[in-house]
Amino acid sequence: TEKYLDRCIQSILSQTYIDFELLLINDGSTDSSGVICDKYAEQDSRVRVFHKENGGVSSARNIGLDNANGDWIAFVDSDDWVYPCWLENYDITNNSTYDLICQGVECSKGLSINDPCKSYSFDFAGTVKDGLLLLYKYHIVGYLFIKLFKKNVIEKYKIRFDERLKFKEDEVFVLNYMMHCEKMLSSNKVGYYYYVPDWDKKYIKEYKEYTQTKTSYEICNKIFNCEMNILTTEYINSFTDSFYYRLDKGTSFRDQIKTMIDFRETLGNRVLNTRIFLLLKWIIYLDKTGYISAVMFNIHNFIKRESLRYLNYS
Repeated sequence: TEKYLDRCIQSILSQTYIDFELLLINDGSTDSSGVICDKYAEQDSRVRVFHKENGGVSSARNIGLDNANGDWIAFVDSDDWVYPCWLENYDITNNSTYDLICQGVECSKGLSINDPCKSYSFDFAGTVKDGLLLLYKYHIVGYLFIKLFKKNVIEKYKIRFDERLKFKEDEVFVLNYMMHCEKMLSSNKVGYYYYVPDWDKKYIKEYKEYTQTKTSYEICNKIFNCEMNILTTEYINSFTDSFYYRLDKGTSFRDQIKTMIDFRETLGNRVLNTRIFLLLKWIIYLDKTGYISAVMFNIHNFIKRESLRYLNYS
């Protein structure tokens, strides 16, 4: 992201709040990003640069967590920028009793296809449970760069980014962090500008992550003490979609059986709350072996494909 990097770094170094360190992680870039990072380290003593082999965004962020010295941790994506008030908006001197502090974000476009809104923020002070539901309402659960995390919480519970994940790894990190928090604060102030990637349906489908959706559901379930609510339901639906995608994309029959067992054991009787058609979800719920469930899934898919082919032919 060399063409955006100067803008990003300069915006961080222009903060009105100046008592910070800036860790730049060069994740095996093949452009001039590493040279640009080194240039700023020579110019400003607050900047430290780490060069590593390419391993993805999660491994890069983990390098940052391993080397951060501050009491609070903030994240920035290299193609975005921040306003001079970004760090000051958190007001950590007066808000140190909170475990998680959030602020608003301005976007280049809406965060979903049908969403014309380009700014997301809300005022709140209270429990993490209530705060998480509001983050979901405003579509910003997983957005790292508008959240401030306590270093001692991250270290105490050994919270890191899951390097297996390629999609929504930030959301898993946020949920994992919130599981160990009590109080959250959110400000309506906006200090971050986010360039929204050109998500398309093909990209999202390609990166549907069974592990990610399963982990998000499990953590959310712990946060709310197994209480069903709008967010728990959303994660059940996401997990069910990735479950179907995993079964559909050509796995072996043995893998399908393992997936059936894992899905049933993860959700328990909540399998019956999924959007799976009635007969199949009852079979999945009752079938501890996973064998009958896998057979029924393939029969159902065969009938559906043949029916569609017949209708198209007609």
